[in-house]
Amino acid sequence: MALPDLMSLALDTRLGPGYSRSAEVDLLFRNLVGRAPDSQELAYWVGTLERGEFTAISLAQMATDLELNALNINLIGLAQDGLPYLPV
Repeated sequence: MALPDLMSLALDTRLGPGYSRSAEVDLLFRNLVGRAPDSQELAYWVGTLERGEFTAISLAQMATDLELNALNINLIGLAQDGLPYLPV
């Protein structure tokens, strides 16, 4: 599965098919920053989607590529130590 297809599947699964631009921005912002966007931040990022500067998929991909995302998911630690194994 190509990355754009995977990103589309993830967004549809998390937000439901036909999700709004505001819902996507809110989700990405909360995951990256740990809080909801304020009204100006929301308007800015929704505007980039409305103007075609980003698509829903390209905005989500951009968010995944940010260093802040790598820090939030402890990418360095995961690369060094892997995921813990928890037997069922």
